[in-house]
Amino acid sequence: MAAKRILQYVSDHWNNNAKRFHLEDKELRAAKTILEILNSAEEGDFAINSEEFFTDFEDDTRDKEAAIYFGSKQGLNNNGTKVRPPLATMKKLFPFIKDENHLKKLREYEANGDIKKDRLNNLAFLSEELKKVVTTRLQEGAVLHDDSLRFFIAQIVKEFNLKIDNFSASNQWLAKWKRGFGLTSRKITKFVAILRHKNKDQLEKDAKEFVEKTNREMTHYNPSSIFNADQSGFQLEMHTARTLAITGSKHVHCVVQSVSNSTHSYTVLPLVSADGKLHKKLFITLKESKGKFPKKGHFQADNLFVTCHTSHIMTKELMKTFFENVVFDPAMPKDSLLILDSWSSWKDQSAIDSVTPSSNKCKVLVIPAGCTGLVQPCDVGLFGGFKKVVKTITGHGQLTNPKYKMFSRDATLKMISLVWWQLCHSKLEDWVRYAWHASGYNLPRPSQFFTPAQLLFPRDVARDCEAAGCLSTSFIRCIYCESHFCFKDFTIEDWILFATQTGLFFTNLSQPRVPFRIAGPSSVISLEIMAEINCVAMVVNKQRQLALVPLDSLTLAMQSTQPSIRPECLPEFGHVHAIKYHQQNGQRYLLISDDTHVHIRKYNGTRDVFSHFAKRMENGMSEAEKYYSY
Repeated sequence: MAAKRILQYVSDHWNNNAKRFHLEDKELRAAKTILEILNSAEEGDFAINSEEFFTDFEDDTRDKEAAIYFGSKQGLNNNGTKVRPPLATMKKLFPFIKDENHLKKLREYEANGDIKKDRLNNLAFLSEELKKVVTTRLQEGAVLHDDSLRFFIAQIVKEFNLKIDNFSASNQWLAKWKRGFGLTSRKITKFVAILRHKNKDQLEKDAKEFVEKTNREMTHYNPSSIFNADQSGFQLEMHTARTLAITGSKHVHCVVQSVSNSTHSYTVLPLVSADGKLHKKLFITLKESKGKFPKKGHFQADNLFVTCHTSHIMTKELMKTFFENVVFDPAMPKDSLLILDSWSSWKDQSAIDSVTPSSNKCKVLVIPAGCTGLVQPCDVGLFGGFKKVVKTITGHGQLTNPKYKMFSRDATLKMISLVWWQLCHSKLEDWVRYAWHASGYNLPRPSQFFTPAQLLFPRDVARDCEAAGCLSTSFIRCIYCESHFCFKDFTIEDWILFATQTGLFFTNLSQPRVPFRIAGPSSVISLEIMAEINCVAMVVNKQRQLALVPLDSLTLAMQSTQPSIRPECLPEFGHVHAIKYHQQNGQRYLLISDDTHVHIRKYNGTRDVFSHFAKRMENGMSEAEKYYSY
């Protein structure tokens, strides 16, 4: 019955069926092993190793061949002995033969008709003992090579006093032995401390207990109020570790803009919810000399919160800044559950309490040390896809725009802002949800989903760039509009907008030219960009109506060959003279002045609308207006 349950579970998992058999731990491990084999077969990385027996080796084969030739001569010598080839001939044909002692062994081999029984047994025993030693060392995380195997063989022969004549662990023997036991040389993907490796079973136990505890706690929260945050270091120049090279190349050298920037890092700190949404602001810490930004400042993006320090490593003060500006953002839930790793500052509840608003509650659960790779959603499913996108963009930029300094402060921030904007699309929410499911939490496994790389870099992505007037080949597809763009138009371009009596115009800052008109509004007399809420407010047409349009729609229009937008006019506002966007105490306001009133609308992040807050009375301003007016 156990076998049937395992096979049924594998079938349900493979076919994405929601209902699955409940398996015991031992059965579940067997099912996961089968699924790994199936995934390898699906990806073409699949090989079957059949069992081999290690009693017949090339040493024995060459002994047999030499013995046959040594006894192949016909006739007898005058003294009655058999005619045999001279030593010089045998040494020439069989280089392993060195002297008369080897010829004596060939006579013994010929007389016995086979390898002696004790030799056969000793070879088989050696093979099995070597397997035991290697298995133990691999479980301990040791780094092994062919020289290591030869060392183990010598130890085994000495320890058990084995007599194996004319045997050496040649390259061919080792290759056959490794093939038989399913061993191959692989690139090391991660180094861990020896104590952590030795405590692997304990870590898995701790991780399981933490997940069980967290699952019980999660029942008291909505998935949209459950979060995970984690730090990760990103190199200023991040490239893949592999490249195409001529077969047989001994050294593979690749060019980067700066070798030091391929090792120097900045830190990203995302906040991810259990319902699959990424926080709109990505927290970033840059390394700056003296821990301060230059006077000219840095690239500003509404989806980034950028800090700096003398190194890119987070500090307790930066941790408090993260809580103040991201975790306790006004749009965040007032009561939340936050899962964090075992970094010492995360454990300082008093520091967190010192920046927690009186209206907020945030319960922190700390993952046991060493378990983050098993149960932390950001580690399990987010950072790999995030970094793959960054590596692809960086690599293509180096290929097509080698003079563009991608490692510079502003270029780095601009690229990360663009990538984070793409990752926040609703099409990737199932990808984020799967990270939670794969970490073991009681959240439903999403149906088939796409990774960021699959959506941004499909196989047919290389086509004509769809930006206005561009003749280059595209390398990326925008998830929002599904248009294809080259590196320059996606990553480098900046724009300037002109609000005029004859309409809305724009031009490119990096290549200034006659401004293009954006079809839609016949005139624009006032314009306010509210990037952090993805909105543009404008006063349009002869009736001077207040209209709103999504910022990403306007951005995409400026990148199309026939730019146009369709602003949504608000009928309750006409004859508007001016508008002003204002932020204060974490709140966002839109001030609207018409012929008779000054209206103040307050942004409601939950509903994504501007609601009435106050307006001018006949006898003067309200108290709210006096407080927020200019």
